[in-house]
Amino acid sequence: MELKWETHLEDFLKQQDLMDDYLAPFEHLIANANTDIEKHTIMWCIDNIVPLQQLNREQFTFCTYETLVANTHEETGRIFDTLRLSVPRNLDKTISKPTTVSSKKSPILVGGNLLEYWKTRLTRDEIHTILDIVHAFGIDIYTDDIMPNLNCTFLK
Repeated sequence: MELKWETHLEDFLKQQDLMDDYLAPFEHLIANANTDIEKHTIMWCIDNIVPLQQLNREQFTFCTYETLVANTHEETGRIFDTLRLSVPRNLDKTISKPTTVSSKKSPILVGGNLLEYWKTRLTRDEIHTILDIVHAFGIDIYTDDIMPNLNCTFLK
């Protein structure tokens, strides 16, 4: 939202195969999203549930941003091992480099806490709205805790 990215929920509603295969249970939620918080949360949900529902658990290596930040070396090692690749020598330098879409307020640029930043930018009501929508999509990996629940039903 800080980067003013557009949401195009109406485009999803127009794709009949996508709606039939994945999004029909959420049609009312998608069609009635009004606020930026609701729209961006729904976009995130769609971006995540569609590919995860297309694959079975053995077809992908799952990781979260939070786990990558909290346990960078272990998590990147696990990912590279799974892919049967060696970890690049310059990985630490690459990982610590901000992306070109990092906002000027991003904690990676201003030295803030990467994992708690979102809690400083959102109100308690906004966080509850986000979690209500995420849970309505059946994504129970996130709560109001900083770290995701990797033992959730969503990943089973």
